[in-house]
Amino acid sequence: MKDFYSSRSFCLALAFIPFLMLLMHVALSYHPYPLWDHLDIITLLERYYNNSLTFYDLFEPYGGHWRAGGYFISIPVAIFTGWNTLYECLASILFATAAFTVLAKSVKNSYNNAGINSHFYILLPLLSLFVFSLDQSGNWLWGFQVAVSMSIFFSFVTIALLCIDEIRFYHTLLAASFTLLGTLCATTSLLLLPIGLLILIVHPHISNKDKLFNIFIWIVCSFLIVYYYYIVVYQHTDLKSEQYKDLVKLSVYLVVFILNYIGSAITRFADDLAPLFTIIGICLALWSWFRLIKHYKIHYWHITPYASYMLYGLGSAFLTAIGRQEFGTDQAFVSRYISFSNFFWIGFIPLIVMLYAKMADSSIYSEKTMRSLVIILSVITIMKIANGFQVANKNSNISKVKEKTWIEISKNYPDYDKEMLKSLYWNQNIAAHYVDIMHEHKLGPFR
Repeated sequence: MKDFYSSRSFCLALAFIPFLMLLMHVALSYHPYPLWDHLDIITLLERYYNNSLTFYDLFEPYGGHWRAGGYFISIPVAIFTGWNTLYECLASILFATAAFTVLAKSVKNSYNNAGINSHFYILLPLLSLFVFSLDQSGNWLWGFQVAVSMSIFFSFVTIALLCIDEIRFYHTLLAASFTLLGTLCATTSLLLLPIGLLILIVHPHISNKDKLFNIFIWIVCSFLIVYYYYIVVYQHTDLKSEQYKDLVKLSVYLVVFILNYIGSAITRFADDLAPLFTIIGICLALWSWFRLIKHYKIHYWHITPYASYMLYGLGSAFLTAIGRQEFGTDQAFVSRYISFSNFFWIGFIPLIVMLYAKMADSSIYSEKTMRSLVIILSVITIMKIANGFQVANKNSNISKVKEKTWIEISKNYPDYDKEMLKSLYWNQNIAAHYVDIMHEHKLGPFR
């Protein structure tokens, strides 16, 4: 019976459950009309219908966000479907599925190279639980967040390419290209630039000459990406240097924000526990690295992908903290950020399972430690499931309320109550203009 529960078929079946739950959640609760930041795309749609839309317009920030990659999906969906956001939601799931595939392949290669032939399939349901988690429902249910799933996919591909043992210069160029694509979808993908450089620096399977050449390519591409980002986006931001003058307060704020941000991926339903679980996660990760390298002679290269994922999660927390300082540390609990804080735990879990596997196959082990690792993973799993149901239920209710508001507007147009627009967009006057355009071109609730 024990062999059955660890069998490939059983684990694959378990891994399919989070994906199936996500499909059901989106089918039942997706918001069928544009909402909040999604409405900013109307600026581009208006230019399209006026025959004034240029290719360069797609790469500019709108509404304080830069989701150029997402525009290439959202705009065609709006034009050809009357803006049925279900297609954007399905695109998000498609990119998430592709990201899970890349992640699973990367982890499998890492385990095989580390000499671990067991426990990989046990790991798949846990990874699936995080990649397809319902606590990301803010990104699953509202179509404009398709750029988030795109960014995550590009990030996994970038790290996978750079972690190839026999890396060649074209792998580095491809990784840089995917980093650029990721950056076009979410600013957090800029983190791949320093992370990628670190991966190339510690790469053990290429000669010094090839390593220097690949590092040179990466640095040049990084400069070009950062320069492009600065020209197109950063100059249009509203960051004010006086916000950061008090370094002590800033440091405290950053630490608290990062602890909240990472922990919220499993404690969103119990916010006060977030800092504690983040600290425990970091300490356990460091301890696991030490044990794997020191006691079980695992080459550091075999755990480099997991370190990269965790650094990406921590870096995302830092960037978000800088960009959202005006909202305080509680902003870290916004459920849309869970898609990025998940990276920390996606790196943490394979590390713990790898340690458990090495203990099980070695004479250097402690049954008490192995039981503790199982308990830790069980607690994380239970909390993640609870997180998912709590956030999914909340966002499902939001979708229903906003849908009713849109239906009311469409029924009474043009004599609808303009006050209703306050719940759909931050600026009532701009929203009223957007509604007129949607009505004129039969978009959203007017299709």
